[in-house]
Amino acid sequence: SMIPWLTGSKPDNSLVYDTVWGGIVTSAGLTNPTSDFGNGWYNDHHFQYGYLIYAAAVLIKYDYKNFNSEYGDKIRQIAADYANPHPAS
Repeated sequence: SMIPWLTGSKPDNSLVYDTVWGGIVTSAGLTNPTSDFGNGWYNDHHFQYGYLIYAAAVLIKYDYKNFNSEYGDKIRQIAADYANPHPAS
């Protein structure tokens, strides 16, 4: 299930906000940058998080009202990590 990734409740390795660099990384990557294929070093976020964004797009297509209202902001935050719509930030 992708819900634990979106809610930060994946017990062994949640997505967390990196306050130093201002991006989203795995909790394992935050403590060890070489974990998760270099996720803590911001390696391949477009590739790694692309799977989550794709799955979310499918869920939103078929259950827009519920899934988007519940998780839409989190999905947009993950997408903004590697495809920031605000280039000045």
